[in-house]
Amino acid sequence: MSTDLPPSIPAAANHRRTLAVVGGLALGTALLYGLLVAVSGGGLARGTSVLGVDIGGQSEQEAVTTLQAELGAQAAEPLTVSIDGETVTVTPETLGFALDAEATVAAASRGSLNPLALIAGLFASDQIEPVVTVDNVAMAAYLEEVSGAVDVEATDGDVIFTETSAEAVQPADGRALDDAAAAAALQAAYLRSTEPVVLPIIEALPAVDTDAVVQAMAAFGAPAMSGPVTLTVEGTKAGKDVTVVLKPRSFGPALSMEPAPDGSLVPVVNVKKLRGVVDAQLDDVLKDPKDATFRISGGKPIVVPSVTGQTVDADALSEAMLDVLPKATDRTAVVGVTKVQPALTTEAAKALGVVERLSTFTQPFPYAPYRVQNIGRAARYINGTLLMPGETFSMNDTVKERTVENGYTVGTIISGGKFALELGGGVSTATTTMWHSAFYAGLERIEQRGHSFYISRYLPGLEATVAWGSLDLKFRNDSPHAVLIKSSITNTSVTVTMYGTKRYKISADFGPRTNIRPFKTVYDDSAKCVVQPGVQGFRIVVTRVFKDLDGKVVKREPLTTSYNVANDIRCGSEPKPKPKPSPSPSTSG
Repeated sequence: MSTDLPPSIPAAANHRRTLAVVGGLALGTALLYGLLVAVSGGGLARGTSVLGVDIGGQSEQEAVTTLQAELGAQAAEPLTVSIDGETVTVTPETLGFALDAEATVAAASRGSLNPLALIAGLFASDQIEPVVTVDNVAMAAYLEEVSGAVDVEATDGDVIFTETSAEAVQPADGRALDDAAAAAALQAAYLRSTEPVVLPIIEALPAVDTDAVVQAMAAFGAPAMSGPVTLTVEGTKAGKDVTVVLKPRSFGPALSMEPAPDGSLVPVVNVKKLRGVVDAQLDDVLKDPKDATFRISGGKPIVVPSVTGQTVDADALSEAMLDVLPKATDRTAVVGVTKVQPALTTEAAKALGVVERLSTFTQPFPYAPYRVQNIGRAARYINGTLLMPGETFSMNDTVKERTVENGYTVGTIISGGKFALELGGGVSTATTTMWHSAFYAGLERIEQRGHSFYISRYLPGLEATVAWGSLDLKFRNDSPHAVLIKSSITNTSVTVTMYGTKRYKISADFGPRTNIRPFKTVYDDSAKCVVQPGVQGFRIVVTRVFKDLDGKVVKREPLTTSYNVANDIRCGSEPKPKPKPSPSPSTSG
């Protein structure tokens, strides 16, 4: 009988021995790692420093506190900067720099528990670069300021033309701050260097150099001004060709040269200028287009037909001149004419729906030369205005700024709650008339305000004023048809009438005057005093009632106006009160 052990017994024993070895190695490694941690201090690896500040062995919070204490003052120190040879100091705040101690410590702690790092820390130091935050907006603002002081734009070469010749303009180099390199140099120096940071300035070369100027003068500039050009204009309405001779003094100012992408100069013809010269010699065969307009006949608007214009074809004229000007001889060319359509044709005008009167209003005013001039000037600017569907009317834009150049004179206005003398006095009378007409035409109110105090010749709550740059009258044509505005003036009144296609019947309900406030008598002994009658302040609501053409109310629009008190202003010093008479002594007898 055999007594040998089963074959599996030695295999199991070997497995147990293997496990014991592996376990022993793991335990040894753990013990060694624990020893390394204990020797290193249990925090950041020993030997860790930032710009010479030792933070090894410290916890993360301790390290942050150490860096802030040791490097805080250094991080706030201004940098010395050299700009084009001049030395200045700039604060880190201006540059957008700041030391981020937390991020620096975080970078140092990553891998501080790595066994290899622990072993290396026993024998060597680890220099950690500081983490610096950069405010790119602040840096860009600083560099833009420096660029404004040092940049000099390069001057391209050019050829300019006068009435007598072509003249070469030589190029000139420029210079510019190298923004990217400057930002990098500043960031590299922060916290690390006390030496001046030299901001790099680079050369800026012109796009058009001297060679390009020489070539342009030879190929185009000099021959272009060498003599006259003869143009034959074909296809005129007169049915015959017309010859025009253009001398250098007439076409020279219409010539120029522009840089091309390859750095050369190419000739350019200002066709608008040149065509003006050509057209002036063809008055008998060319003509400007005329828009369709409206005239009033029997109280109704009638379309005055448009006229098609005729002028020299712009593209053909440009091509002809550019072809012939480089030639020294045979300087002749042929161009044709083209029709010029008016902006508003007869057909388009008829389709606008300007067929009947919408509203009309006449505002009387006391005669004064300044009123006749200023109100009349405004009326002339207004007359003939064609307000297209969806378009907004602006009184200020239409009657223009009240200046002498625009035809206005000094008159009475309201300023600061009292009468004063300024250019354009009286224009508010035209403004009030315009608002009345727009009100009854049913147009949409956008901006409208009455005078600061009530003026008796106007309907209360239904008047308007303007002030250049601060107050306007605006209304929108919210109808699907155009609105024609006509205006006229006499020495004592101004009238505004609107024409279009009627949508509503408009009426006004005037509410009572409320919140009535009395005026005071005030004396003014200044040289600029203007006599002013006293006016009560009050509030009034005027409701615009919209009815359809059958008379049914569609909507009601209340408009509220609050008038200030206007004091009774008298020029001169306030009179002294008369003394009260003494009572007669009583007698007895």
